[in-house]
Amino acid sequence: MWPKLLASELVDLARQYGFEHATALPLAALADPSLTLWLRQGYGGAMHYLEPHAGIRSEPTAEFPEFHTAVVVALEYGNVADAPRNPTLGNLSRYVAAEDYHVIMRRRLHDMADHLRTAHPNMPTRPFVDSNPLNEKVAAALGGLGFIGKNTNLIIQGQGSYCFLGILLLGAECDGHPAPVKERCGTCTRCIPACPTQAILAPYVLDARRCISYLTIEWAGVIPKEFRTAIGNRIFGCDDCQEVCPWNRFAHRGPKEPFMPKAALQGRSLADWASLGADGFASTFATSSVLRIGWPSFRRNVLIAIGNSCETNLIPHARAALTAPEVSVRATAIWALGQLGDFAQLKLHRASEKDPAVLHEINDALVALES
Repeated sequence: MWPKLLASELVDLARQYGFEHATALPLAALADPSLTLWLRQGYGGAMHYLEPHAGIRSEPTAEFPEFHTAVVVALEYGNVADAPRNPTLGNLSRYVAAEDYHVIMRRRLHDMADHLRTAHPNMPTRPFVDSNPLNEKVAAALGGLGFIGKNTNLIIQGQGSYCFLGILLLGAECDGHPAPVKERCGTCTRCIPACPTQAILAPYVLDARRCISYLTIEWAGVIPKEFRTAIGNRIFGCDDCQEVCPWNRFAHRGPKEPFMPKAALQGRSLADWASLGADGFASTFATSSVLRIGWPSFRRNVLIAIGNSCETNLIPHARAALTAPEVSVRATAIWALGQLGDFAQLKLHRASEKDPAVLHEINDALVALES
């Protein structure tokens, strides 16, 4: 058996490996049954991969019997510039404007684990970045790293919520772990009305099915009509509930390497994004987490933004998408053409389109234009 580790020493070690914030606490303290209720209410939408996680989160020690300590780490990100409001520019969530955090955090956690195994040979270690069944936000809050805000994001006092989280499980036990900090949203509810799709149903209650981040990243099908206008020019994710948060507006932080935003990913026009093609998409986002959604879903997102742009000079890009093999892309292109008033192309395409979902979009668009 390995000697007990001090939480403070683990925090210091995490900082040596480049993590700005860290905490350590017993794995058993992470028991959290809330995911079960959230999924039962249907708020998880198509994220069925979360279902096996519910039982694990309720009893994490049963899933990881050889581990006793969870080290939770955080890296700050986010440029200080406001998101582009110009409807002809694509709006990417702040976190994807830099290097893929999964790769960076995982490498640092592996290095930290190697260090600990050198001092304690054969001690089990297991790093996680997004790919784990545990809830990093809950773990961070239970370990006193920050608190969960009404927008359901972890907020670190003084730094805000623009941070990436990871977990390193250790076979050794730890002593001296911090206590949770007080929730400090107070009477503020700015994040709730700021959500474009009213996804925050109540303080601390998020319906992912309505969230723009879910719709543009997790959902691979045709995005429901009721949310399309509200999506605006957001082509990957949404930061609105974070942008209005006072803890972010007055945070003392700035982007650090390797999370300095790339100029090539900022301020690009919808015409540029629509013209990428599959190969251009792959090369542009080769080191970004955007890559995982694939070109068809990204193209669908851009088409929604084109439909919201009021720019008829973007019609050729929507027309070009009518030959796409994916129903989600063609259906969204039809909606965009309807929004831009391309009556002639809608009637022309109706004669050749075979898919019922796309034909339904065409008929709806024509009815709207004729009314």
